[in-house]
Amino acid sequence: MTVQACQHCATAPERRHQVETGLIMWICPACNNRGDASTVEARAIASWHLVNDQDMPAHNCKGEGVARFFSRGGMWGARCPACDYVDEGYATIEGARAGWARALR
Repeated sequence: MTVQACQHCATAPERRHQVETGLIMWICPACNNRGDASTVEARAIASWHLVNDQDMPAHNCKGEGVARFFSRGGMWGARCPACDYVDEGYATIEGARAGWARALR
């Protein structure tokens, strides 16, 4: 499976593996955009693609910001880099994606 470049800065992501826990994560070394950490390689790659989905709607602010997903305190959220609009409090990346899309309707 080909791992796509970061949609925020076009940098190729790095695969990081924490041997002690077995967690794998794909992360952009330039801007720190990242997917979810998982013990399953396929899930780690899939989550990278979820946070870099070109089909996610842009925020309807004047900057039309592309969602930037983050995890804080075990919960996921999305932020517009153009205006700092934040939608957070989701248990999964999938929930944060759905919340972002719902908020922009």
